[in-house]
Amino acid sequence: MIDRSHRERALRILAPLIVAIVVIAVWQALVVVEDVPAYLVPSPALVAQTLYADRVLLLDSLAVTMQIALVALALATVLGVATGFCASAVSRLPKSPRAAKVRNPVTRLIVSKVVLHTIDRT
Repeated sequence: MIDRSHRERALRILAPLIVAIVVIAVWQALVVVEDVPAYLVPSPALVAQTLYADRVLLLDSLAVTMQIALVALALATVLGVATGFCASAVSRLPKSPRAAKVRNPVTRLIVSKVVLHTIDRT
């Protein structure tokens, strides 16, 4: 007899799988029955055929995209850590009026660059 935890685990796996199969089946049926042109909404069968036919090109493109993403992640990490160190170093300057002349503009510059960069990305 299957205990409750095995039944729940099976349901967690099977329920989304069944929903996905039903959605794909309905999609295929609607495209075929309604005779929808492939350039508007391709059938799941056509999508699968195209993915298989273009698999080499798609895998090459995936490799290039992953390389770009990893380089960008590494660059963002290095620049983020460097900015953090600079902000930390500036905040540890002595509290004298002379040091405030250095600290305040540098802090404002760092904060403004971060804010402007965030606004530009949205």
